[in-house]
Amino acid sequence: MEVLMKILASVFLGLLLASPVFGYEDDIETDLNEVYVINVTDEATTLDRDYYYNFGRVGLFEERRATFFLRNNSGLPMYINDFDLSGPPAFDYAENCPQILFRGQQCRIRVFFQPRTVGLKRAELEIELTPQEDIVLNLRGRGVLRY
Repeated sequence: MEVLMKILASVFLGLLLASPVFGYEDDIETDLNEVYVINVTDEATTLDRDYYYNFGRVGLFEERRATFFLRNNSGLPMYINDFDLSGPPAFDYAENCPQILFRGQQCRIRVFFQPRTVGLKRAELEIELTPQEDIVLNLRGRGVLRY
């Protein structure tokens, strides 16, 4: 009986460890989120890679977000030196990028827009890379009153 219990315990533990585990990151993905992929390759010839995103008309103190995946499709490791956000405090970002992104790897950059005043707002998020060229996300959005 004791041997049978040990065998059953071993089988149960083996099944438990072999089961797939599903993790949930967080519940920040909503209908207000759009997803884009930035592929970095060896074929770039410009000094900066400019990308443009317009959040559109957003009510005061409402939040819109966009998610960008930075993917290394080049033949070399990509060093992410820094993220520089310039613009009004209506813009913010969060990222989970390591310092080195190897070939085929990607990381996530979320950009947020929450206007506190009425009017057009602009910002730039510069992603400083080595040896690849820097990437600039040109952001804009308009704060509006909602009735």
